[in-house]
Amino acid sequence: LTLRFHGSGTIYVRHFGKTSVATGEEIRSLILSSDSVAFDMMETDQVFDSKDFSVLFRFYKEQNEGKELTEKELMSIGFMDPYGKTLRRGALLFKDDCDSARTLVSCSQFPGASKGGDLFLASQEIKGNLIDEFQAIGAFVSSHSINGFRKTESGNVPLVSYPKRALTEAIANALGHRNYFIQGGQIEVNLYIDRLEIVSPGSLIGTRWLDKETSLSSIPPLRRNELICAVFSLLKIMDHKGSGFDKIEEIYAPYGKSFAPYATSDEASFCLVLPDLAKETGLIQASESPEVTTVESLSPEEEKILSCCYNQSRTAAEIADIIGVLPSTYFRKKRIQPLVEKGYLLFSATKPARYWCNKSKVFPK
Repeated sequence: LTLRFHGSGTIYVRHFGKTSVATGEEIRSLILSSDSVAFDMMETDQVFDSKDFSVLFRFYKEQNEGKELTEKELMSIGFMDPYGKTLRRGALLFKDDCDSARTLVSCSQFPGASKGGDLFLASQEIKGNLIDEFQAIGAFVSSHSINGFRKTESGNVPLVSYPKRALTEAIANALGHRNYFIQGGQIEVNLYIDRLEIVSPGSLIGTRWLDKETSLSSIPPLRRNELICAVFSLLKIMDHKGSGFDKIEEIYAPYGKSFAPYATSDEASFCLVLPDLAKETGLIQASESPEVTTVESLSPEEEKILSCCYNQSRTAAEIADIIGVLPSTYFRKKRIQPLVEKGYLLFSATKPARYWCNKSKVFPK
């Protein structure tokens, strides 16, 4: 990373052969890195009291077969000063009563392969100490994805959207490598029909920009927040060797290229994508419109309408444009409304209304 000043007062940075105007995050990072100051290692005047960290001590005991967490272990990773008195800034994010806006996480579930407007099947905002957040994010994903069995001739076979170890590594990575200097940002946990996306504020430090990089093991394991990651390692939710991405790639490898997880990074954020293993066809494109079928025979036009609404929600005008007709009142009443009445299409109460397939009645061929 190279910093350059031009006569206009604009600050430019050079990343791997590309020059661009520096973002606020990059300017702050350059200033702070010049003093070798990390967010989580900054000193505070708050005094350590084990009673303020009951969640941390309890979770450590659960994860370590009943072993008790000691203050000596916390001191060894820089949780507090060398005298065991004042806390580091990262330690405050583990306090039972932490309510910092810097910890905000937004979880959402969408009906299709893209956000497709303002439709949510579920949403939840999470804010608090990092351990509670870790558990709450995992609970949201698990409760809104498949965790069951598929019946076969030889018996029941586990059917899980997101393997527990891969999900654990993905959530811990987002919380551990988030840029906590950025105020007003949030981690986004987005569930789509075919994948889970976790977007963290802050670029991927010390490496190239990424565009759907499937070779996760090639990403250097550099840590933005050493203290937070060290605590996660003690809690056994993050590999202390920095091999979390390797584990995710290894877990998904047997499922083939259609289920390859990938990472994308730019100057403002880092995004990790885990494909839904319960979806037989793997990752899909948001614009993909598969052929569909129902229990009753449909006209070719009805099939086209359901097809274009299968992976993302659309307005009546968008549907009409895709199938090549005018978005008239007749089209809405005589073509779309019957599919709504039969339960094949669901719709929002927003204006204009958006329509999407009821996947309990409409199926890909």
